[in-house]
Amino acid sequence: MKPNFDVRTRLETICFLLILLLTTGVHGCRNSSEPEPVRPDPPQIVAKSPDTALQETGIDAIPEGDGIFFAWHPPRDDRVKWIKIYRRAQNEDKFQFLASVSSRDTSFIDYEIYPEIPYFYYLTTVTRNRVNSAPSDTIHYMLFPKPGGLSNSEGNKPAFSWHYSALPPIGYYLRLEDEQTAERIWLAEITHVYDAVVQVEYNFDGTANQDSLVTSHRYRWRVDVIGMDFFSGAESNWKLLQR
Repeated sequence: MKPNFDVRTRLETICFLLILLLTTGVHGCRNSSEPEPVRPDPPQIVAKSPDTALQETGIDAIPEGDGIFFAWHPPRDDRVKWIKIYRRAQNEDKFQFLASVSSRDTSFIDYEIYPEIPYFYYLTTVTRNRVNSAPSDTIHYMLFPKPGGLSNSEGNKPAFSWHYSALPPIGYYLRLEDEQTAERIWLAEITHVYDAVVQVEYNFDGTANQDSLVTSHRYRWRVDVIGMDFFSGAESNWKLLQR
């Protein structure tokens, strides 16, 4: 009697499918039981200090060009390899990816901005396995045009002047410091000034650390714009003053 090859072939096919089904099922169960990757903590943003602080920290304008500076604390998780930065302008609906930096970096300057537009930022950490954290706290800042035309007169009690081409701000801070040590010599607040050109005399408010400037010494000074919001402003370039 000849063997029934058709029946034998069907049985072999059924056995193969059963083995395949069992193998796939076990493999699938193993994947579903694997724990979810542990997400890293989001970056911790450095808080903004008052503009009058001896050491300024946090989101702010910068004297070197037109940009918005912000910083964050170093990540504690050794798995973190990158920091991703996202930005949204006030006139935009959604946050957009802006940049990715190394986990060794702790600050960033955004130069691709326009003055008098608020910009919002948040950050995420990313591990070497591409696991993303939740978003950080959102921070924001609005940059104003810089004061320009800084000049000063000669003498131990010079006059300082500058001009401002935009609408008059709430006021200005004039910073004068030792050029080598960055020690603050004078911080003056100038308010209720509506002229395009502003001029003040050294220590007009009596708050300077020195009654007069020292001869044959190098100083530097700049002018900061006081914005209506704590998270707004501008900083002029530094100007050298040598007695």
